Amino acid sequence: WRLFALNRVTADMANAAGVNSRVARVLGDWLGQTQANAVRALVLISSDDPELRRVLSPQLAAATQQISQLQQEAEGLVAGSRARALLNDAVVQRKSYLALRESALQKKQAGQTGEALAVLNRSMVPAGDAYIRARFAEAMEDSAIRVSLAARYDGVLAGYLMARADLG
Repeated sequence: WRLFALNRVTADMANAAGVNSRVARVLGDWLGQTQANAVRALVLISSDDPELRRVLSPQLAAATQQISQLQQEAEGLVAGSRARALLNDAVVQRKSYLALRESALQKKQAGQTGEALAVLNRSMVPAGDAYIRARFAEAMEDSAIRVSLAARYDGVLAGYLMARADLG
């Protein structure tokens, strides 16, 4: 029965570690997609090349949708008040960034290239930096898998094992 109990505890810890690694994977995917989309948006706003617009516009839209799905997945996985606060900050900053990006893209599409570039340089890039660097770097630095196992024999601690894998 003790082996059964040990197996159950080990399975519970492995499940917790799996959730932490899923959170790290989701945040890493979110970060990667966001960084790629920031470059797409910068090119679309800065360039007058119709071929680039034709290729990058659908990619920008698809990645934005993918990021929204990753955000929803992260919201379902993140536990703990600090992690939740970091995620909520990232979501707020994402909304601000997306509004600025949309404004710049609309100005560019309307032929207001100078105004689009002004929004890009004065507002969108700083908002993107705040969104990408500050929040995700912090969240990834705090991501780790921690597993500890205590073995008891007749209620007395007989052994202890602790492991940590940093994912950030």
